[in-house]
Amino acid sequence: MKKKVFIVEDEAVVALELKGRVRDLGYEVCGHAARGESALRQIPEARPDLVLMDIRLGAGMTGVQVAEELREVFDVPVIFLTAYSDAEVTERAGRSGSFTYIVKPYDPRVLAVNMELALVRHEAAVAVRASEERFRRVVDHISDALIVDDLEGRAVFANDRFLSMFGISREELPEVRFEDCVAPAWRAALKVRHAHHMAGESLAELELEGVRRDGTLLWVAVRTVLVRDARGAIIGTQTALRDIAERREAELERRRAEDRFAGVFEFAPDALLIVNEVGRIVQASRMAEQTLGYSRDELLHLSVEDLVSDPQRHGHAGLYTGFLAQRRARMEGRSSSSSSGTRRGWTRSEDWRAASRTTSTTCSRPSSPTSSSRAATPRRKARWRPVSRTSPPPPRGRPIS
Repeated sequence: MKKKVFIVEDEAVVALELKGRVRDLGYEVCGHAARGESALRQIPEARPDLVLMDIRLGAGMTGVQVAEELREVFDVPVIFLTAYSDAEVTERAGRSGSFTYIVKPYDPRVLAVNMELALVRHEAAVAVRASEERFRRVVDHISDALIVDDLEGRAVFANDRFLSMFGISREELPEVRFEDCVAPAWRAALKVRHAHHMAGESLAELELEGVRRDGTLLWVAVRTVLVRDARGAIIGTQTALRDIAERREAELERRRAEDRFAGVFEFAPDALLIVNEVGRIVQASRMAEQTLGYSRDELLHLSVEDLVSDPQRHGHAGLYTGFLAQRRARMEGRSSSSSSGTRRGWTRSEDWRAASRTTSTTCSRPSSPTSSSRAATPRRKARWRPVSRTSPPPPRGRPIS
């Protein structure tokens, strides 16, 4: 298909000659206008691939003015035709976004070469803009904020996520420096880190406090890489930022829950043991030390079976195996051994999971002198005193006589 050319020329003889030259070069002439106002109306409708425009159009708009307004409504390459070749014409033509200009009287061969170059350059520019737009759509929809700085630290690009995260408008971006988005207490560390990056070192992710335009702070995780040109020279940095405020709050809440659990576990009135899936003791309470007569270090080297007296050990193993097969809170036995010998008592096991590891909690309480008589009577329903609701649950209590 032939490329279409629109001609804007106020001299009828010159316009007629141009039409003939353009057709001889294998192009289609899709329109002609002698005035700028008429050209602005006709060109968007004709949708040419190239415009040949005289700079001097007599009364009314100049060719440069037409090209500037046309650029706002229709993307088309423009070649200026002028009888003047001074610096002012060159500068004005360049500011209008034209691809080139030709001085009258023109050489047909020069006209042919410039028309072909203008079309090729425009197609390349359209492809680059399309690629940039695809890239922009991708980076604007990623979850991380992204900013690209030059070697002076000035922002040259930022995605929508970065702008919204820090309360910056796109118009303000050229005045933004990334260090301005970092809380003052962290700026010295950021400069040291930047120097390491420029030296080619690969650094781990850094967590720091950022500062929004309104002065509020937010926690972010920062990753920075160098930006290089086609020759490999460093031309700036690219920084990705991830909002970690929710994660930090979750970590703080987890630590608070662990502290609460540790307090409840440590000072519970019953002897509490946490064992892993093979029966090894991994945690023991203060009361467990007092009840069983072992130090905490000694208990952590034992298994539950080591605490059961010999006559009861075989039966206890079966109970524990059944507990692992059908996890529910239950009474497992009434006899345990201590470092000073056999001690009568109640034990209770309850299942919970932590870090993908099945564990059980064992609660032990020395039995009273009447424990043996209770064993011969029907067991009453045990009531358990709640211990913790904020962490993986330890035993909720002990049997009440």
